[in-house]
Amino acid sequence: MNRSFKISFWSCAILAVGLRLLLFWVNPSQNFFDNHFEPIYWIIEHGTIPPKDAFWQSYQLPVFYVVSAFFGKLAISIGIPIVIIPKMLQFLSCFYGMLTLGVIYLILKKTPLSDLSKLIAFGVACFLPVHIYTSAIHSNDTMSNLFVAICVYLMLATSERKFSYPYVVLLSLVTSITLFTKYTSFVVIPMLLAIFAPVLFRRMIIPRRKLGTIVLLLIVLPLSFLGAYFCANIKNYHDPLPLWHEWHDTVQIQPRAENGLNFFNFKPWKSITTPIIAPWNIDSFWTLIYSRMWFDMEPKFLYLIDQNWAFWYPYFGWMRGENAFPHDIQLTPFTHLTGSTLIALGLIPLLLVVMGLYCSVSRKFFIRTESNCGEFTGMQIFPVLLIFNAAGIIALALKAPVFSSIKATYFLNSLPAFAVFLGLGGMLCEKYRMIKWILIFFLSFLFVFVTVHIIHIAWSCRFGLGI
Repeated sequence: MNRSFKISFWSCAILAVGLRLLLFWVNPSQNFFDNHFEPIYWIIEHGTIPPKDAFWQSYQLPVFYVVSAFFGKLAISIGIPIVIIPKMLQFLSCFYGMLTLGVIYLILKKTPLSDLSKLIAFGVACFLPVHIYTSAIHSNDTMSNLFVAICVYLMLATSERKFSYPYVVLLSLVTSITLFTKYTSFVVIPMLLAIFAPVLFRRMIIPRRKLGTIVLLLIVLPLSFLGAYFCANIKNYHDPLPLWHEWHDTVQIQPRAENGLNFFNFKPWKSITTPIIAPWNIDSFWTLIYSRMWFDMEPKFLYLIDQNWAFWYPYFGWMRGENAFPHDIQLTPFTHLTGSTLIALGLIPLLLVVMGLYCSVSRKFFIRTESNCGEFTGMQIFPVLLIFNAAGIIALALKAPVFSSIKATYFLNSLPAFAVFLGLGGMLCEKYRMIKWILIFFLSFLFVFVTVHIIHIAWSCRFGLGI
């Protein structure tokens, strides 16, 4: 990699970290989608994991809460004021988000992509609005994203080193932890099965005894831990994976699409014209997922910019099912322009991802690397990650077909796959000089616009100014 690319990578990384820290700093710790503090406080106070039905989020898997409680208790023991603890815990989520970008970079280094395509992929990950939003909010999503990304990296390294025992043991340990971060992290299970493809297709010969040990460590051991967890939940709650919604059916009160949720269309123009959730743009699964990648459509920051409470009070009342939708959407012109522009510009990375997916299938990219052409080296895990992550979100949306089940944050576990496929699409465009420079121009404009958007939020939160 030459000097100019190294400078570009570092510039993206530094600016990405800065944007996440900035938004974290100005975002109040109580501005979240779900209250994840309650289980942490319980663990700090009682020293045990709370019952699954104690709080709104206590049904979740325990690793995030246990780790957060450890640092919270440590902070209290060294005299940090109680009032600062929520912000400190919020920073942990931000820290996980920043670390994820570093792991994405390491993953891209292991792929046979050009320097420019790696930079494009890394840049989009750095400036992806939903990842910046998520890193500023206290939740278990960023921890799940980080550990899934670490698993991806270790799977690539394990495949490259022909399943050497140190990497197998490390991957087994990280996988076992990952499975207990969030339900969406279960996607690592089919990925683990996928890395055995070279053995299945006899591209890699492993002695039978060693293979048995590897299967025991990578498959049996993590699933045994998960199985024990399922059994305990069945005994105590009559469900292997209890959900709060099953005890308190709050999703039934949220607005639903009049004609039901559609999984077979894509209508980005609906979100471009109305860049917040409204009755007329919640009927398309893929449109909601895509649009929420690029803008704060379920507002967690917009009302901090446009402090028009005459609109926001009835709007959030509608989202809770308490009243009808407000008569008019009252966003400032700049906020509306920002949302529409970001959602429209996001179509460019989406097109690159689609091109990369096609390329990976048609040219068997997933079994090629620069050093070992024709052999499976772990690349096959990326389509598996994307497919099973999508399947899990679709299953949730079928069970609860409301906008709160169709979060773009749930797709962030696939960020390594998005980056690789996006880089592949970028490589296809590199061959044509004019297309390459057009792509660079629009992506640069996208990155600048995202930066302006985050600074706008931070400026408005700091000084209470809406423009």
